[in-house]
Amino acid sequence: MTTWLRTLAVLGVIGLLLPIHGYGRSSRQIQLVDRILAVVEGQVILLTDVQAFLYLGLLPRPEEPDPIPEALTALIERRLVLEEAARFPVDAPPASAVMSRMTQLVDGVGGDETATQVLAEVGYTVDDLRQVVLDDLRVERYLVRRFPVGESASEAQYQVRQRLIDNWVSSLLVRARVMRVSR
Repeated sequence: MTTWLRTLAVLGVIGLLLPIHGYGRSSRQIQLVDRILAVVEGQVILLTDVQAFLYLGLLPRPEEPDPIPEALTALIERRLVLEEAARFPVDAPPASAVMSRMTQLVDGVGGDETATQVLAEVGYTVDDLRQVVLDDLRVERYLVRRFPVGESASEAQYQVRQRLIDNWVSSLLVRARVMRVSR
């Protein structure tokens, strides 16, 4: 059994046994804390991860009544692109770019106080957010190198580039070990 299947099986058994044993509590007191939504190349994506990315504005909020499926797809694709980008050396983004993106995110959720509350609600620290931003910037740098366009590129050239990226991400999905867990 592969590692990611073994991990999922163990987590599933624990998830089944916890309500049975209840740690001395009645079953009415047991509360679902989180849920596995997908396993991507052995990496677990939790419901709280998807919610965190949505609440923090790290993903555009889908217009669907239930934004979770579309956001989950985006996080699955993000994980695959991160793994691909990690295979090739990419210069770290400058600290100023990281700070600028962090400032945009903080401003996007309503300022420092609101950002602190949102981070606490989703279980992220400032360092977690910084790592997400750093990963996103590394991916952007990787994509610029892999799918270059000139500085004076037309809108049509940028659209062609985006289609190439979309096709490439689709090919990553086809080759990857991705398991979505139904909610």
